[in-house]
Amino acid sequence: MDIYEQIDNMRTFVKDGDWAALEEEYEALARKLAGDKCAQSVSDLDFSSYIEGLEEALSEAVSLAKSVNAKAIHFEYDLDNDWESTFYVCSDYSPESEEDDDWASDYEDDISGPTFPQASDIYRENGFDTSEAACGVTLYLIARTLSAFGEILEEFPLDIAICAGFQDQDPLMRLQEPKS
Repeated sequence: MDIYEQIDNMRTFVKDGDWAALEEEYEALARKLAGDKCAQSVSDLDFSSYIEGLEEALSEAVSLAKSVNAKAIHFEYDLDNDWESTFYVCSDYSPESEEDDDWASDYEDDISGPTFPQASDIYRENGFDTSEAACGVTLYLIARTLSAFGEILEEFPLDIAICAGFQDQDPLMRLQEPKS
């Protein structure tokens, strides 16, 4: 299985903001590839504290973005290091059609986000794509993370780009494009 192709397939759900369908699709895939027990371990993760941390950090990032007239906020999380996350406030932005995410490396400031060691522990049991089972678990963890972040975005209506990705993901997921 090509894990990157599956990550690319997530874009349809992300663009539509269909977080429930995103989770359902990748839970089913995880059950198929990794079995019920592994998929259930991801389903059982309690994202509530992580979501609270995301809300706090995003609120800070939004305030900062407004004060510097930023064009984008880029949310990044590290699969290998306790799901450690950072919000990057960027003065430049290129739409997905330009196929150039170099703008995300040039940021005005960053805000530390929450960690989620339990998600990282499950991820590290299998690795990124070392087997079909690993692919299933990784994809479901990514789907749940994107879903958690996507759902809280509704509380922060902005006219800038909002992107997300795990560390070194290319291209980034565009959760919101600028309205103007």
